[in-house]
Amino acid sequence: MRQSCGRKCLVDARGQRRMGRLIQADRRATLTEITTRYNRGMQQRICEATTRTTLRRMGYNSRRPHQVPLISTTNRKKRLQFARAHQNWTVEDWKNVAWSDESRFLLRHSDGRVRIWRKQ
Repeated sequence: MRQSCGRKCLVDARGQRRMGRLIQADRRATLTEITTRYNRGMQQRICEATTRTTLRRMGYNSRRPHQVPLISTTNRKKRLQFARAHQNWTVEDWKNVAWSDESRFLLRHSDGRVRIWRKQ
């Protein structure tokens, strides 16, 4: 008796398969893009919160994509060569190097970072 209680899900098993295909088609799609693409072919529209709960129920999590590629073998060799060349430097030698700070400052909160949906 407990299984029939509560509101019916707006996204059934067929809708979940469709949503999974939408995610596989565009790996960098945001939540709003997934929702609008899903609503395009359906009679009953869903909101972003429904899309989010459905994706979480399917095993997807929202995360940031990798921004920096992994170190290649040539860069790894160059770093090791640099480290060996400057291994015996003193503090006075390092004081002659100009260091730059690459801090980010935002005037508004929109920094253009995207979140993508991936499985564990």
